[in-house]
Amino acid sequence: MPVQTKSPIERISQSEFHQKNEMVMASAFRVHRELGRFCHEKIYQNALLKACVSNGFPEAESELEIIVSHKNYSKSYFADLLVANGIVYELKTVEAFTENHRKQILNYLMLLGLSHGVLLNFRTQSLQHEFASTQLTKVSRHDFSIIDQDWVSRDSQSRQLKMILLDLLDDWGAFLDCSLYTEAATHFLGGSENVLKPIEII
Repeated sequence: MPVQTKSPIERISQSEFHQKNEMVMASAFRVHRELGRFCHEKIYQNALLKACVSNGFPEAESELEIIVSHKNYSKSYFADLLVANGIVYELKTVEAFTENHRKQILNYLMLLGLSHGVLLNFRTQSLQHEFASTQLTKVSRHDFSIIDQDWVSRDSQSRQLKMILLDLLDDWGAFLDCSLYTEAATHFLGGSENVLKPIEII
């Protein structure tokens, strides 16, 4: 299995998402009012988890480990909060959301095969929230074409790199965070000490 979690994961409908998210957001706004905006992210995470469990989501889980593997390579991600086995919440304490935050939650959704997530920022004066969604499924992420007519295999390492990348795409599908493919390829090429080398540029 290329992606594993200890908890069951269930893709939910748009209407289910809105219904459940409304309840979670009510808890999030309450946590923000009670704790203010200058606490550590982990404090908000624990408070929101406790509120979710108390308000109809006993299966809510924080720090959900998402293990991505291929052969002898493995990497773990940790999603801040999973609610109803089908909604990912990422909690931040930042001045404003960035593209990296949006990419992070989309990566989690695609790894888990889910459609819906929410970014929450507890640092702002009013609780900031932003929806994240994708229609891509695990099946549709494997529906892609390789355009490689301009690829030049100059040596055995470049041929090996191409085979590694094709193998990863075949196993994981496309559209995941680029750094995941880069880290895995680096691992299979012998580690950063073999891959990252100074080269002469003329």
